[in-house]
Amino acid sequence: MLTLTDNAVKRFKEMLVEENGNDYGIRIFAATSGCCGPSLAIDIADGAERGDATLEKNGIKVFLEKEASKLLSEATIDFSDKRGFIINGMPQTSCCG
Repeated sequence: MLTLTDNAVKRFKEMLVEENGNDYGIRIFAATSGCCGPSLAIDIADGAERGDATLEKNGIKVFLEKEASKLLSEATIDFSDKRGFIINGMPQTSCCG
């Protein structure tokens, strides 16, 4: 099950306030697929898109695109001021080259 650290929750809430998105949530989706597998993107959304899983974590609505949901099933999302969002616990994929 996806876990959000306190730092990630705090930053997600800040993002929602900046967008005046009280009824909005965070959508996580596979943005591109490269040599080392998919890259995930995080955006503010006013609802789930077709096929998204919807969760509520620490008072935040989280919409997970199908591919992202598979990748994040056992992951933890953290946030660092220096590094941004950090996702730990995703399945390892081999890289090209």
